Amino acid sequence: MKEEDFDGYLKELEEAQEKYGDKIKIYKSLEIEYFPEFLEKYVKYRKKLDYLVLGLHAFRQPGDNPNYNAWKIKTGEDVLDYAQYMAEAIESGKFDYIAHPDLYVINYRNWDESCEKAAHIISEAAEKMDVPLEVNANGIRKSFERHPDWDRYMYPYKEFWEIAAKYNIRTIIGSDTHDFMEMEDKAMELAREFAKELGYESLEDLKNKTREETIKRENDRIENEYVGALLDKLMETTTIDVPVSMVQAEIQNRLKESEYQLSMQGFKMDDYIKMMGGNI
Repeated sequence: MKEEDFDGYLKELEEAQEKYGDKIKIYKSLEIEYFPEFLEKYVKYRKKLDYLVLGLHAFRQPGDNPNYNAWKIKTGEDVLDYAQYMAEAIESGKFDYIAHPDLYVINYRNWDESCEKAAHIISEAAEKMDVPLEVNANGIRKSFERHPDWDRYMYPYKEFWEIAAKYNIRTIIGSDTHDFMEMEDKAMELAREFAKELGYESLEDLKNKTREETIKRENDRIENEYVGALLDKLMETTTIDVPVSMVQAEIQNRLKESEYQLSMQGFKMDDYIKMMGGNI
């Protein structure tokens, strides 16, 4: 989409929201490349969108302005340049989540030290900025269409996500389809299975867990309030005779505890009492 088409795109989305808003939740979103000279544009876009998504298909090398095609990465050096450039994009704070962060393995199919390091670089940046990474179902579709003989997907790439799972990052599963008929297709089902096998929880699982935790916290709160109110009532209506020996024992316990705490700070109890103006 060209920049001059942006307002028309928003208008179409708003018309769809008005027409179908009672049937489906429609968000305003845009997948976009990262170029540091466009930071102000990203701010402008985000004000009008619900989500601004980073889809890094082009990257730059340090100190170099030409754009390189991520689909044609051939060397380990390119892999690391891609990862560093993505980390820079994430740390710009302009994007709400990252589409297909493992795109760099599409053409560079030998998982090696540079790929592993790239996964760490991207995951560290995502964790630092608390930006979700996307398990992308469109890579599965493309695998079936273009490389049906491959024994693994173009992406999502298992080794990348095994490393990402070690970080405290949020993950989403995205359809990334250009055809509304594929919104919930076999590729999406496989993407969910892929994520689940690696220990990533689905949104529904997270919702259920959150619901259970919320119910438990509320039940605990109600129980604690009830017990507290009951004890307060008992204290108001009950007189308890405490043996003198119990009171003396409690005083001795507290004195010993205070003496121990003072000793940890280099004081003796007698010296402390004198210093405070008391009598031994």
